Amino acid sequence: MPDATWIAALHHWLSAYALEAAHPRHYGLFQPRVDPGGVAVDALVALHNPSLAVWGAAPMAIEVERHVLRALAARVGWTSDPHATFTTGGAEANLTAVLFALARAFPTSVEEGVASLAARPVVYRSAEAHGSVVRAVQVAGLGRNACRSVACDRALRMDLRALRRAIADDRAHGRHPMMIVATAGSTSTGAIDPLPALADLAAAEDLWLHVDGAWGAGALLSPTLGACLDGVARADSLTWDAHKWLGVAQGAGMFFSPHAGLARAVFTVEAPYLPGGEHPYATTIQWSRRASGLKVFGLLASEGWGGLARRVERCAALGERLREGLRARGWTLFGDGPLPVVCFASEAMRRGKVAAAKEAARLRREGAGWLSDTRVAGRWPALRACVANPATTEADIDALVAAVGDGGARPG
Repeated sequence: MPDATWIAALHHWLSAYALEAAHPRHYGLFQPRVDPGGVAVDALVALHNPSLAVWGAAPMAIEVERHVLRALAARVGWTSDPHATFTTGGAEANLTAVLFALARAFPTSVEEGVASLAARPVVYRSAEAHGSVVRAVQVAGLGRNACRSVACDRALRMDLRALRRAIADDRAHGRHPMMIVATAGSTSTGAIDPLPALADLAAAEDLWLHVDGAWGAGALLSPTLGACLDGVARADSLTWDAHKWLGVAQGAGMFFSPHAGLARAVFTVEAPYLPGGEHPYATTIQWSRRASGLKVFGLLASEGWGGLARRVERCAALGERLREGLRARGWTLFGDGPLPVVCFASEAMRRGKVAAAKEAARLRREGAGWLSDTRVAGRWPALRACVANPATTEADIDALVAAVGDGGARPG
């Protein structure tokens, strides 16, 4: 088959048999359109195929990535050469955070493993945290039961009193509280855990504080919206995915930590066929790795800091427009943060008379928008819409509000 024929066929199959997440009315996953420049950069990376295990094999690609990561770390507030690397996504970054926390709390575990631990480590997350946190604790060898689910407050943020009680209870029973995982932009509601208070508590209890900002950390690109993440610079590590709100092609996850020395302690192994020194393979989970950061460099070169700030601020404004429209029609909203994830339920949904999944399917079928359904705090069925695409317009939002109709509850 000639190249042009099978490439055209593959293009058709991918278009016809995959979710069109680039559509301006796609409000499901944090997967906006991919900028054309990023597509070109990704093609160049595939063409030249640099391997980022060893500095000497791809010095230009490695140094460009380091430049991008330093620039983004500075947005967090970390300017003293923190450890930073591109990952496959948030799941790998969250796992890296658990491994760092484990090595800090139990240095001998790096060589001797978790079987050598005198007490069982415990990791705390909110009930609204991403499922990859539980998986990370399991993959690290601690077991799922070592990950405590902490109740949320009325704003669906981690409840500090419940967290303090859980820590005290674990200490009383001989367990070893090790780590708090704060969420900065939960998947269902966009909730942001109270970062300053959690930083205070982590310092007082000598716990590692990790912030999972896989998509919500994009707010740091805005001089105004970034205030909602005050306190993040006091964390011990951060997850941030460039392939979510920033709109570069998957995967372009990122992991940051001011504790650069832990990376070598956790990941370095001797490899006689490779040169010694500071090479990427020695400080990350991955060995051979694609040059994921070049497409992020391309985005920054194309849009600039100002362009990215306007992008996230516009999405936030559209999210607020959607909230206002739904409130006016009597829908119940879950969460009250400024990030553009809008989670809502009608009176009929709350009473169990209408299934949220069926309502989401209706809206998709009618072309109003691709929404997903969820369960808030594991209890309340709801619809959720995230606005992450710079191509989405006010007219798209208004059409969605009109299509969902009356929520059945009294506004206000």
